[in-house]
Amino acid sequence: MDTKEQLKNLQALNLYNYKYTQEFADAMNLDDADAVETGVIAQELEVIIPEAVKSTTDVQLPNGEVIESLKVVDKVGHVTRQHIALWVF
Repeated sequence: MDTKEQLKNLQALNLYNYKYTQEFADAMNLDDADAVETGVIAQELEVIIPEAVKSTTDVQLPNGEVIESLKVVDKVGHVTRQHIALWVF
């Protein structure tokens, strides 16, 4: 692993504070505390570190809206294993 390249990748990421919509929180069984997060946007991360993002199945919200191929950050898998040493800095 080229640590300089990995650090460059991490520095290119934007961090966001966001709150899920009530419909999405309800569909995912998230309570109010879990509906607020700080993190990255999976689609942005996918451009920089594609193996750190997974596509899931379609998600249908209670209002009938469908999110096709929902993309999620693989927080436990690749990101943790490959980048934890860089996060310590």
